[in-house]
Amino acid sequence: MKFLSYSLESQFVLYNSQFIGACIMKTCEASIHAIILAAGTSRRMGKPKQLLPFGDNSLLETVIRLVNKWDFSEVLTVIGREAEIIQKEIIVNDPSFRWIINSSFTNGQSDSLKKAMEQIERTPLNAMIFLGDLPLLKEETIQKVLNAGKEKLVQTSKPFVVRPKMKGKVGHPVFFGNAESEWFQQLHGDQGAKPIIKKNE
Repeated sequence: MKFLSYSLESQFVLYNSQFIGACIMKTCEASIHAIILAAGTSRRMGKPKQLLPFGDNSLLETVIRLVNKWDFSEVLTVIGREAEIIQKEIIVNDPSFRWIINSSFTNGQSDSLKKAMEQIERTPLNAMIFLGDLPLLKEETIQKVLNAGKEKLVQTSKPFVVRPKMKGKVGHPVFFGNAESEWFQQLHGDQGAKPIIKKNE
């Protein structure tokens, strides 16, 4: 089954009255998970890249705090190398937050994405994918992608992808709607979900 692919130009996002009305009637309250991919092996200054200082917090903690501002059903953060150290350094007191340990993190980002998708019991699933090393992601961008994803969930039962787009280049976060977790099992290497998106565009 093909994904419907939608890219959002940074200058605008369209919302229609049907979507707003449906949300008021609580028909768009689908379960949406957030997945933060942070199982990279990079080290800087003698510590995992995820724990490098960024403002008042570490790089990864900044991303987690940012994502936690939205009411996702669950926030799954995938870590790998030096997972115990990261868990001790970053304390998240939120019942919707969960660490996912990827012991095969050297297989690339795709493996971490598969591990996270396997943890989502609901099918078809809806998930927004974030990268753990993008702390400067704008809240406006997250909101636009999330709103567009919710709108599409009201409009269609077919699989789809929503991505932000600026000056012709697509980025993160990526929203997968009405997806099946097994579709991600075909992924390999360090390309994340790019092969799925490209194949179905």
